[in-house]
Amino acid sequence: MALFGGHFSASSREQRAVVRALAELSDAQTPVHLETESEQGSIGFYTQVSLHKTVIVVAKPRAVPGGLPRGSHIRLTLPNRRRRQVRLAVLVPHVKLPFSQRYACVCALPEEFSGQCRRGADRLNTKRYGNLRLAVSEQDRLFRVLDLSATGLRIFTGADSGLMMFEEGMEIGAAKLKVGKRVEIELEQLLPRSRGANWVGLEMKVVNDGASDRLLLNLLNKLREAELSRLSIDAV
Repeated sequence: MALFGGHFSASSREQRAVVRALAELSDAQTPVHLETESEQGSIGFYTQVSLHKTVIVVAKPRAVPGGLPRGSHIRLTLPNRRRRQVRLAVLVPHVKLPFSQRYACVCALPEEFSGQCRRGADRLNTKRYGNLRLAVSEQDRLFRVLDLSATGLRIFTGADSGLMMFEEGMEIGAAKLKVGKRVEIELEQLLPRSRGANWVGLEMKVVNDGASDRLLLNLLNKLREAELSRLSIDAV
């Protein structure tokens, strides 16, 4: 038995560390960034978790319709553990929480951490903003932005996701991130990194002119504040 003791104790230590991290977030009701795993294109949003003895309840904002498929997985980025992640299996896709107007999904408790979040900043869902567009000079076209982070974005392409310029690793020419009619954020480089039936994920590099960096930071801060504000409203 001694031969296997170290293996099981190490596993048990990691599981306890995961539960401690989730318990801290649950007790403080700290906002946590969630991303779904889906071949149709993942979505991300801020949520709050509630830790129970054998499961974890994950709140679902009103802005996210329907439930998460049973048996699918979600990832939480833990702000109290230097952006380490846990991967949760969805057990119950859609439940109404008692004595409130909130909805949630019920997930299995993870037994281990699942690596580090590769993004330095959270990816923010922008589907609700019809005035946020990517303008690609080469195509003289505007694409709706589905989500955005400090280093990348995902755009809706419709049937045009197969265009040659969206081949992975192919650099796209000059582009602008347009916010309404007045604000333009100059992008020096766009590189396709992932592609679905009607969307493309792109790595981006902002022009180093001072103004574009500042405008992007302000935009991300406003998006984050708006999402956290909606989360607070949902918590009422």
